[in-house]
Amino acid sequence: MIKSKKDIIAGAFILFFLYALFAPIQMSRYTLSDGKNTVVFQSMIHIGEARFYKDIEIDAKKYTDDRYTFLYEGVRPGKIDTSNKADVPTYNIMGYALGLSSQNDGDYFKFVEDAGGINADVDSDWVLDQFAKHHIVIKNDGKQPTKEDIINEVRFIKAHRTLISAIGVPMTRISTRFGNFMEYIHEATNSHSNMMEVILVERNKVLYNNMEKSGSKIYINYGALHFANLYDLMKKNNSNWHIVETKNFMAF
Repeated sequence: MIKSKKDIIAGAFILFFLYALFAPIQMSRYTLSDGKNTVVFQSMIHIGEARFYKDIEIDAKKYTDDRYTFLYEGVRPGKIDTSNKADVPTYNIMGYALGLSSQNDGDYFKFVEDAGGINADVDSDWVLDQFAKHHIVIKNDGKQPTKEDIINEVRFIKAHRTLISAIGVPMTRISTRFGNFMEYIHEATNSHSNMMEVILVERNKVLYNNMEKSGSKIYINYGALHFANLYDLMKKNNSNWHIVETKNFMAF
């Protein structure tokens, strides 16, 4: 029996928590056109059910068979070592903890390679340079961070990401639905807000430049958070771009 407003609030919170934990999450495939060119953007997520990645493979093959240029996401290793002893296959652990698969499991990247996919992303040296350019450093004492400061902070972020993935199962699911995992890490490490400027906006500029060189039919596999900013960038450069079709795939 409900006795007070506190009971109502508590009940609402429980329902919200259960919804976040168990409600299905879908990734959208957007088909865009400017009247002459076509871009298909498949939103991706790093953890999901194995069938989701298989569904994406089957769907993507339609486009690669139709001679679409296949661009995919993946920060490449640079020359500077940013590894940390605490480094583990984070998304594999998250997937295992949630009873799910990860994008790194199975044959997904083998399919990407076999399909002639082109990595349209940056390398870790580029990320370090951008972090320095945007003055991104966690323990900022007011001084200009050195390259070594940035490398140490990247290692620090990786260590925290490992901890979060190991113990934050319900929180991971909630942050995936109501925000995003990288922002959760961002808050957990008290990093500078400009981090997302690099992770999303600046990397999208690199993706866009690669799109400009990739012909009139392009198929893209990139994290779901990249789409909104990329679409804005496309429309800024060509107002004729518009969404022709949207299709959703069940991730988990």
